[in-house]
Amino acid sequence: GVVVWDVTQEGAKERFVVETNTAMLALSADGTKLVTCEGDRLRLWNLASEKPQAAEFPARVVPHLFRSMAFNSDGTRLVTHDSDRALRLWDTTKSPPQSLWDVPLR
Repeated sequence: GVVVWDVTQEGAKERFVVETNTAMLALSADGTKLVTCEGDRLRLWNLASEKPQAAEFPARVVPHLFRSMAFNSDGTRLVTHDSDRALRLWDTTKSPPQSLWDVPLR
């Protein structure tokens, strides 16, 4: 699992554990969103809530293993690079997140 800590108060206090066998993760700059990756499965976690729930990325759009991912500065978009050599831009304000565009790389 992934342990999320509250470090805004004096010292560090464990807030909760996100149950996942993640191979990769990305945290938004404001700390309110977390994306976890388990092979070809992406999940978006809303860390602003007391009990985070995950939104699954659409399976039909995510057929390949992910190599990297990163949020934009305000956490509303996520870009992924996967094993089919494509960049995908996601709208993370939607639940489930929606693919905005795919760009194949050569």
